[in-house]
Amino acid sequence: MRSLSVVVCSLVIILNLGCGGGSDKFKDKRPKTVPAQGVVTYNGEPLAGAIVIFVPPTGGTAASSATNAAGQFDAKAFPPDPGAVPGTYKVTVTKNAPMPEAPSTPASHDTPAIPVAKPVSLVPAKYTDAKKTPLTVTIDEKGNTDIKLELKAD
Repeated sequence: MRSLSVVVCSLVIILNLGCGGGSDKFKDKRPKTVPAQGVVTYNGEPLAGAIVIFVPPTGGTAASSATNAAGQFDAKAFPPDPGAVPGTYKVTVTKNAPMPEAPSTPASHDTPAIPVAKPVSLVPAKYTDAKKTPLTVTIDEKGNTDIKLELKAD
Protein backbone atom coordinates (compact mmCIF):
# COMPACT_ATOMS: atom_id res chain seq x y z
CA MET A 1 0.00 0.00 0.00
CA ARG A 2 2.85 2.35 0.80
CA SER A 3 4.39 1.87 -2.66
CA LEU A 4 1.04 2.81 -4.22
CA SER A 5 1.04 6.15 -2.40
CA VAL A 6 4.63 6.79 -3.50
CA VAL A 7 3.60 6.14 -7.11
CA VAL A 8 0.54 8.41 -6.81
CA CYS A 9 2.58 11.22 -5.24
CA SER A 10 5.23 10.88 -7.93
CA LEU A 11 2.59 11.09 -10.67
CA VAL A 12 1.07 14.20 -9.11
CA ILE A 13 4.48 15.91 -9.02
CA ILE A 14 5.27 14.93 -12.62
CA LEU A 15 1.87 16.10 -13.86
CA ASN A 16 2.21 19.43 -12.06
CA LEU A 17 5.59 20.03 -13.66
CA GLY A 18 4.34 19.05 -17.10
CA CYS A 19 0.99 20.85 -16.98
CA GLY A 20 1.73 24.41 -16.03
CA GLY A 21 3.29 23.81 -12.64
CA GLY A 22 6.76 24.61 -14.05
CA SER A 23 7.99 27.79 -15.67
CA ASP A 24 7.10 28.93 -19.19
CA LYS A 25 10.26 28.26 -21.21
CA PHE A 26 9.10 30.55 -24.04
CA LYS A 27 8.28 33.57 -21.85
CA ASP A 28 11.78 35.05 -22.36
CA LYS A 29 11.28 35.03 -26.14
CA ARG A 30 7.96 36.91 -26.09
CA PRO A 31 7.74 40.55 -27.14
CA LYS A 32 7.59 43.07 -24.28
CA THR A 33 4.08 43.82 -23.03
CA VAL A 34 2.74 46.88 -21.23
CA PRO A 35 -0.56 47.61 -19.46
CA ALA A 36 -3.59 48.03 -21.76
CA GLN A 37 -6.68 48.74 -19.70
CA GLY A 38 -9.84 50.72 -20.15
CA VAL A 39 -13.60 50.73 -20.39
CA VAL A 40 -16.17 50.04 -23.10
CA THR A 41 -19.45 51.94 -23.21
CA TYR A 42 -22.41 51.55 -25.55
CA ASN A 43 -24.66 54.59 -25.89
CA GLY A 44 -23.04 55.98 -22.73
CA GLU A 45 -23.59 52.87 -20.58
CA PRO A 46 -20.90 50.36 -19.52
CA LEU A 47 -20.91 47.30 -21.79
CA ALA A 48 -20.59 44.21 -19.57
CA GLY A 49 -19.78 40.78 -20.96
CA ALA A 50 -18.27 41.98 -24.23
CA ILE A 51 -15.12 40.64 -25.88
CA VAL A 52 -12.52 43.28 -26.82
CA ILE A 53 -9.84 42.29 -29.35
CA PHE A 54 -6.83 44.44 -30.24
CA VAL A 55 -5.98 43.51 -33.84
CA PRO A 56 -2.53 44.51 -35.08
CA PRO A 57 -2.62 45.89 -38.64
CA THR A 58 0.13 43.67 -40.02
CA GLY A 59 0.68 40.31 -38.37
CA GLY A 60 1.80 41.43 -34.93
CA THR A 61 0.60 40.03 -31.62
CA ALA A 62 -3.10 40.51 -30.86
CA ALA A 63 -4.48 40.99 -27.34
CA SER A 64 -7.95 40.44 -25.93
CA SER A 65 -10.11 40.69 -22.85
CA ALA A 66 -13.66 40.29 -21.63
CA THR A 67 -15.36 43.26 -19.98
CA ASN A 68 -16.60 43.10 -16.40
CA ALA A 69 -19.90 44.46 -15.05
CA ALA A 70 -18.51 48.03 -15.19
CA GLY A 71 -17.39 47.61 -18.81
CA GLN A 72 -13.71 47.51 -17.78
CA PHE A 73 -11.10 45.36 -19.52
CA ASP A 74 -7.46 44.39 -19.04
CA ALA A 75 -6.02 43.21 -22.37
CA LYS A 76 -3.79 40.16 -22.46
CA ALA A 77 -1.54 39.19 -25.34
CA PHE A 78 -0.24 36.10 -23.48
CA PRO A 79 -2.93 34.99 -21.02
CA PRO A 80 -2.96 34.73 -18.12
CA ASP A 81 -0.26 37.43 -18.05
CA PRO A 82 -1.69 40.96 -18.45
CA GLY A 83 -0.53 43.42 -21.07
CA ALA A 84 -0.34 44.08 -24.80
CA VAL A 85 2.60 44.60 -27.10
CA PRO A 86 3.11 48.35 -27.76
CA GLY A 87 1.70 49.45 -31.12
CA THR A 88 -1.35 50.72 -32.96
CA TYR A 89 -4.38 48.45 -33.18
CA LYS A 90 -7.79 48.27 -34.76
CA VAL A 91 -10.17 47.24 -31.97
CA THR A 92 -13.21 45.02 -32.31
CA VAL A 93 -15.92 44.64 -29.70
CA THR A 94 -18.45 41.83 -29.78
CA LYS A 95 -21.33 40.91 -27.55
CA ASN A 96 -24.03 38.45 -28.49
CA ALA A 97 -27.41 37.80 -26.94
CA PRO A 98 -27.60 34.55 -24.98
CA MET A 99 -28.52 31.60 -27.18
CA PRO A 100 -31.91 30.02 -26.49
CA GLU A 101 -31.79 26.52 -25.13
CA ALA A 102 -32.53 23.82 -27.67
CA PRO A 103 -35.70 21.88 -26.96
CA SER A 104 -35.02 18.54 -25.37
CA THR A 105 -36.60 16.04 -27.70
CA PRO A 106 -35.50 12.53 -28.41
CA ALA A 107 -33.24 12.36 -31.44
CA SER A 108 -34.41 10.13 -34.23
CA HIS A 109 -33.82 9.76 -37.92
CA ASP A 110 -37.57 10.44 -38.36
CA THR A 111 -37.42 13.73 -36.44
CA PRO A 112 -36.79 16.77 -38.64
CA ALA A 113 -33.62 18.67 -37.85
CA ILE A 114 -34.06 21.56 -35.45
CA PRO A 115 -32.69 24.73 -37.02
CA VAL A 116 -29.73 26.14 -35.14
CA ALA A 117 -30.27 29.71 -34.05
CA LYS A 118 -27.71 32.23 -35.26
CA PRO A 119 -26.08 34.48 -32.68
CA VAL A 120 -27.69 37.91 -32.38
CA SER A 121 -25.20 40.75 -31.98
CA LEU A 122 -25.97 43.33 -29.31
CA VAL A 123 -23.59 45.87 -30.85
CA PRO A 124 -23.57 47.33 -34.39
CA ALA A 125 -21.78 45.11 -36.92
CA LYS A 126 -19.15 47.76 -37.73
CA TYR A 127 -17.57 47.24 -34.29
CA THR A 128 -17.26 43.47 -34.76
CA ASP A 129 -15.20 43.55 -37.97
CA ALA A 130 -11.51 44.53 -37.89
CA LYS A 131 -11.75 45.90 -41.44
CA LYS A 132 -14.73 48.15 -40.66
CA THR A 133 -14.28 49.18 -37.05
CA PRO A 134 -13.76 52.90 -36.45
CA LEU A 135 -11.99 52.07 -33.17
CA THR A 136 -8.20 52.55 -33.22
CA VAL A 137 -5.93 52.53 -30.16
CA THR A 138 -2.23 53.26 -29.81
CA ILE A 139 -0.43 51.69 -26.88
CA ASP A 140 2.94 53.35 -26.27
CA GLU A 141 6.02 51.91 -24.55
CA LYS A 142 4.69 52.88 -21.11
CA GLY A 143 1.26 51.35 -21.69
CA ASN A 144 -2.19 52.86 -21.69
CA THR A 145 -4.48 52.40 -18.68
CA ASP A 146 -7.14 54.92 -19.68
CA ILE A 147 -8.49 53.52 -22.96
CA LYS A 148 -12.06 54.62 -23.67
CA LEU A 149 -13.97 52.70 -26.31
CA GLU A 150 -17.27 54.49 -26.94
CA LEU A 151 -19.72 52.55 -29.11
CA LYS A 152 -22.86 54.16 -30.51
CA ALA A 153 -25.94 52.69 -32.15
CA ASP A 154 -26.17 53.21 -35.92
